[in-house]
Amino acid sequence: MTRECQQTRDLMDSYLAGELLVETNHEILRHLGGCADCTGELERRRRARTLLKEALASDVDAGALHGRIHAAIAGDRPWYRFARRGAVAAALVAAIILAYGRFGGLLQAAPTYRDVVVDHIECALTFPATATYDAASARRRLKPPFADLPGALPARQGDYQLVDAHTCPYKGRRYAHLVYRDAAHVVSLFADPGAGAPLPSSDLLVPGSVSAPMILGARYRGYEVAALATRSHQVLVVSDLARDGNLRVARDLFPAIVTFVEQLER
Repeated sequence: MTRECQQTRDLMDSYLAGELLVETNHEILRHLGGCADCTGELERRRRARTLLKEALASDVDAGALHGRIHAAIAGDRPWYRFARRGAVAAALVAAIILAYGRFGGLLQAAPTYRDVVVDHIECALTFPATATYDAASARRRLKPPFADLPGALPARQGDYQLVDAHTCPYKGRRYAHLVYRDAAHVVSLFADPGAGAPLPSSDLLVPGSVSAPMILGARYRGYEVAALATRSHQVLVVSDLARDGNLRVARDLFPAIVTFVEQLER
């Protein structure tokens, strides 16, 4: 294991908990983009956190939880096959269960994802099927610095046509909200300025690389969210598509909007 790998692994739990500075997150993402071993390790730790998050919704069967945590953490690592027989394994599992007891609430569904799904339902889904895009109206309703955003994005992406763009105040945030639609589905594209902190831990959809940010995702109330973070923005796509379909639309739309918001950050 290289020194950079060790440094990355020392910071992984803090990274997953959203406790690191943005610059440190970027360093970790750069390393993960070129290191399959550390990416696999990150996924093992993410799965362990997911097990704990799932347990929050129901009564905990301590014995079953103990076994599932062992399995999730162990993977195929040789050192663990020895450690699990003794006090090291017991201490490790106890520490995780203690963390669950003290900090379990932090692992619940992230407000960022919940908020954009609710905004999608209360805003995007209310547009009539006959709605068409009005560039002049969108420019008036999109507040700076996003007034020029529609011009930076495709009016049509595959089967999806842009039907509206506006600033959407919601719970103290001021999203730039673009609404796309095809014959059967509505897709929301959100840009959240001033988001500073990294996105909350969730499912990893696409690992990050030097040239592309990591895409995270979540499912809430039957809607899929795909999300990424730049230095000071969060960009999210929401729809009722299956995960793969929502991710395809997101990956088509993300490059242009990321270029736009990164220009704002310069």
